[in-house]
Amino acid sequence: MNYKQLLSVCGTATNAFLNLARSSDLNVRRLLLLTPERTTKHVVAEVLLDGKWAIVDPTYRLVMKDKQGHLLTRRDLQNPAMFAEATSVIPNYPAVYNYTTFAHVRIAKLPLQGLHLRVALDKVYPGWDEAVDWSLLLERESFFVLCLFIAGSVFFW
Repeated sequence: MNYKQLLSVCGTATNAFLNLARSSDLNVRRLLLLTPERTTKHVVAEVLLDGKWAIVDPTYRLVMKDKQGHLLTRRDLQNPAMFAEATSVIPNYPAVYNYTTFAHVRIAKLPLQGLHLRVALDKVYPGWDEAVDWSLLLERESFFVLCLFIAGSVFFW
């Protein structure tokens, strides 16, 4: 995680962190911080520690903690005072990287903007994006196509 070019892009740094964490048997997932228009503004990781999803920002090499050293969740970081406290250790940490709007899955990456799939899934199965780690399927297009091909083959067999 010391390769400077790798760490300069939040998505790449987070992917590297996720891969390293998974190889160490940690339960981790990607968290996309979104603009009000639901475009991605920053990517961080959530690590399941002590029964809660703690936030890690690999780009800034930062584990989000309060002044007492307690790990912080995205819900904790929605509080502006807690966010300011956690990020005060990094000079000029962008305040726009708040946790008001977030997602685990980039549906917009699917063809035709996901055909408004997020809205439908939110209505049918609230919390669907946290129920399963979808990142491998959606972030690796070749794997997605392979799974789609296998599902289609089984369906049409």
